[in-house]
Amino acid sequence: MHLIHDIDPLKTKSFVRAVVEISQGSKQKYEVDPEYGILSLDRTVPTACRYPVNYGFIPRTLGIDGDALDIFLFAQESIQPGTLVTAKPIGLFDLVTDGESDHKVIAVIKSDPAFGLAEKIEDLPKFLMRELEQFLFTYKQLENKKVKVGPFLAADKAWEMIHETIKSYSK
Repeated sequence: MHLIHDIDPLKTKSFVRAVVEISQGSKQKYEVDPEYGILSLDRTVPTACRYPVNYGFIPRTLGIDGDALDIFLFAQESIQPGTLVTAKPIGLFDLVTDGESDHKVIAVIKSDPAFGLAEKIEDLPKFLMRELEQFLFTYKQLENKKVKVGPFLAADKAWEMIHETIKSYSK
C-alpha cells in the first residue's frame, strides 16, 4: 500500500484521513518515499525546538508545493509515524519559507477526548496556538531560511483547500 496514493482522503463530510509523519515532541523529519510509498527519514531538524503537535499529510491531495497537503494534528499524545488517523479540520494557514507558499491544515484527532470536540481554532488553548506559531518561526532559523506565518483562517477555508488539492491530485 502506498501511503499517498492508496488511501481515500475523505472519511465523511466532516472528517479526513491523515497519515502522521512526525510525532509530537520529535525532531525527526520523515517524508513518504515517492517510489516505495513508505516513510523515510529525511533529516533531523537542526533546532532546539521539537514539533509541538503531530504532523502529517492528507492522502490523494496535491498542494501548490508539489507535495500532499500538510496537516497539523492536535492530540493529547504523540502518535507514531505511519499511523492513519481520522481528523477534523478546524483551520488553515499559509507558511511561506524563503518566498515559497505551503498551506497547512489545522485539525484535531476525532477520538481525542481533550481536542476532538473542537470546531474552530478558537476552541484550542491559546497557549498551544502560540507555541505552534513560535515553533514555525524558529524551526528553520539554523538552516538560514526566512519563514512567514500567514493568518490562521477558519475551517471553511481549510475545507476549500482540501477539496482544491484533491482536485489537483486527480488531474
